[in-house]
Amino acid sequence: MSTPSLSFRPSRSSLLIILLLINCQCLAQKHKKNRNEISKIIIKAVSFGISTESNVTCNNFESSFSRRINTVEIVDSVVIKTLIEELSYTEEFPSNITDFLDTRAKIEIFYKSGEFDLYCLGKMRYLTNNNKSMVLKSTVLNQLVDSLTSSTRNSSLR
Repeated sequence: MSTPSLSFRPSRSSLLIILLLINCQCLAQKHKKNRNEISKIIIKAVSFGISTESNVTCNNFESSFSRRINTVEIVDSVVIKTLIEELSYTEEFPSNITDFLDTRAKIEIFYKSGEFDLYCLGKMRYLTNNNKSMVLKSTVLNQLVDSLTSSTRNSSLR
């Protein structure tokens, strides 16, 4: 007694769909990889000890502090890695702090893909990114930003 043999022969259209799906997945992985490749970080900051009469929002940071802002451009991979690690030590904050965050630094992360992220760092341990509110688990990021920008004025770390 012979057993029936089963054979599967995909049609041309099935093969085309499979190849298309594989190609889409590869493109998505490439985009994800490029999204994570950072070309530079620009930090604009003032001293975290500066007092103001009212909170300085992320949107009015530059106009509020104008000439007191220290700017540094970072392209050194070790410094970038350190900053990214510190930015990852956060917890989501349950309410939106965007409007009452007392901003003292802006961290702009530029990716090789052309995209960028903007983080606004407050006097305390509060942080926003794309209207997402977070709290830092330590003050190391504040100290790192302060040390990177306090001794420089419009400089570059390469």
